[in-house]
Amino acid sequence: MVSFRSVHQTVCRVRFIRGSPDIHAAPREDLRDRLIGLVGQGRLTLTTKALDEAGERISRYLLRQLFINAGFGAAIAIGCTS
Repeated sequence: MVSFRSVHQTVCRVRFIRGSPDIHAAPREDLRDRLIGLVGQGRLTLTTKALDEAGERISRYLLRQLFINAGFGAAIAIGCTS
């Protein structure tokens, strides 16, 4: 399994190599390929699976946050109109 520290160091290297904060504007596959190239030398399958799993978990987390925030927003809106 890829450790948080190695992923963090790699992301920092990618940001440094890229040189600008617009790293999020790059296509997802391009970023994944760059990250695999830095971290996954020789463990391509494991690195790809780890990145895919991390992406799925983050997506689920953000979706849950969206619903929680929407619920609180609706409750506050109902409370303010009463």
